[in-house]
Parts: sequence; C-alpha cells; structure tokens
Amino acid sequence: MNIYRQYSDSEGQSHFEKVTPEALEPFRQWIDAKAFKFNIFPPGTFIDWHPSEGKLLIATISGKLKITVTDGTSVICEKGDIRIVTDTVGKGHTAEVIGEEPSVGLLINIK
Repeated sequence: MNIYRQYSDSEGQSHFEKVTPEALEPFRQWIDAKAFKFNIFPPGTFIDWHPSEGKLLIATISGKLKITVTDGTSVICEKGDIRIVTDTVGKGHTAEVIGEEPSVGLLINIK
C-alpha cells in the first residue's frame, strides 16, 4: 500500500508527496464527510487536465490508474493505495487507466 498527498502549491502547480501511514492519523477519528462516490473507468480511459472536485480521500479498489501532476511527476495507483487530494486550484492533474482491468476508486469528499 502506498499513500500519497496530492496538492496544489501557492502558484497553482500540483505535486505529489509520498507519505507514511502517520499521515492518516487525522482520519482515525470519525470526521464528517460531505459525500462519497465510486469512480469506475474502463481500460483505455484518459481524463485530461482537471483540478480536484474538493478535498478528497481516494482509495483505489481495483485496477491501475496513472495520475500525472503539473510538475511532471506521475504515480500509478493500484489496489490498496490511498491519496489525500487537495489540488483544487490550478491545472490539477490527468488520469489514465493502465492495463486491461477497469479502475475502481472510492472518493470521499472530506471537509
């Protein structure tokens, strides 16, 4: 399992930071979630540049999703990987399904 922080800097550029499980410490207590949804993308899906829909906690359930941020860094999120996403300003990121399996992710909009 990998845990990434995906964020925008003060100039609207997006970045990744690989973090330790301690980064999930604030989520050990019950917090109010605004909403949740599943994203299900078939193989070959490419989603062009877009900022996050809000502050999200995203867990990859199955498949592989390549996320690229504006600093040129890419990560491949696989089953069990978690992203803490706050790149809500600027260009954001792209997403591409890698491989022959659909990508399924659970997105939780947190306050």
